[in-house]
Amino acid sequence: MNLDEILKDDLKALEKEKTGLYNRLRSILDDSAFVNRIREQYPELPIAPNLRCGAWYVDPSWEQVIGEPVYFKSTDGHFNNWDFNMRRANMHLLSVIERGKGLIVVDSTRRGKRLPDALAKTVPIWCSVINRAIARKHAISTFDTALSTPSYAVSPSEHSQIEARLEAWTERLLNSSFEIPNLSKPLRPIWVTPSVSTLPPLTGELGFLPIICLSASENVIEGIERRHGYCYVQGSGDDHETWSRGLTPSEFWKNVEQIRRTDQEDVPMVVDRVVSGAKSVQASTSWIPITKAHSRISLASAPAPVSSDPDTPTIYVAASVTELSPSTLMLVLPISQGKAGQKQFMEALPRAIQFAARNLDDTSWTYIRVVGESNLDAALGITMALLEALFASDGVYTGQLEKHGGS
Repeated sequence: MNLDEILKDDLKALEKEKTGLYNRLRSILDDSAFVNRIREQYPELPIAPNLRCGAWYVDPSWEQVIGEPVYFKSTDGHFNNWDFNMRRANMHLLSVIERGKGLIVVDSTRRGKRLPDALAKTVPIWCSVINRAIARKHAISTFDTALSTPSYAVSPSEHSQIEARLEAWTERLLNSSFEIPNLSKPLRPIWVTPSVSTLPPLTGELGFLPIICLSASENVIEGIERRHGYCYVQGSGDDHETWSRGLTPSEFWKNVEQIRRTDQEDVPMVVDRVVSGAKSVQASTSWIPITKAHSRISLASAPAPVSSDPDTPTIYVAASVTELSPSTLMLVLPISQGKAGQKQFMEALPRAIQFAARNLDDTSWTYIRVVGESNLDAALGITMALLEALFASDGVYTGQLEKHGGS
């Protein structure tokens, strides 16, 4: 190996170290401190991390954190791919927003942007479509149904192209099985980033329910900035499978003080110990109880449908055809990632809802679990469909099956 090749390898190693585990976790802690400051400015508003990146920046012990899954996908806001996705309709959030008089949605993005597309476009699309559907369903002529987008992230041309599709998405929502509840006020997105010098005042009698789109990370040149004692990495929580050594947001926050006190060279060892301990305790599965359903549904991502309670009914969303045998307590649904799995997902929904209805009853002690092998998107979609089909807006189990056809 000549000198040039050695220098090239050394430079690659240095670049990799800049975005390594210690720098990412330190950057997440910095960004989370910013999120906490915003949270304290709006103490009455509930706060929700957007799956999956947002969960790194939100301490689940904060009192305002809601227990329901929130998934506004950036892909639904990508240029020429805009969509109000019925698999991620997030209708369960409306009762949370109405009770809390708004919502803070936390997400982040990597270099080159101040906002992720999920906050710049997907959430604004969702707000406008929901407002339009409510206005039409409940005949409210005074509802503000306009599309609001941040001018620094969405050009006038792109704004117009999105606007032209809103009515079709509204029609699709109105023709679906989703219930369209009435809200006291229309939804309005408001964007907050670390570059904002003054926060919008949300005092007095507002004419809308604010949806604060909070981007946690600073927009720095090339996405990396040298700081005292470490390198700041913009959007560190993104694609954590590539850098986290198996650490999940939930395990990070459970062990945050230990990680915070650890010297840089010892962080990988401490993280490995945390991950190993989590696997031994829960067989690598971290359950998210859905409080919207009074925790009678739990969601998890796991390589196998493991459970500390084998008698708990489980819907297992496999990434492909599997040799796992279904049973009265196990429904196996092979659903591929991406577009290939869309048809499979729609075909699987009635089976999932029927299975859940058979295993839940009107008592409060029956439960069901939804596990995604790797396709957490599909598992989350099924969880939301169960909420819409089988539970009332107050989280009480109804067992009504007639609603599943258009979810």
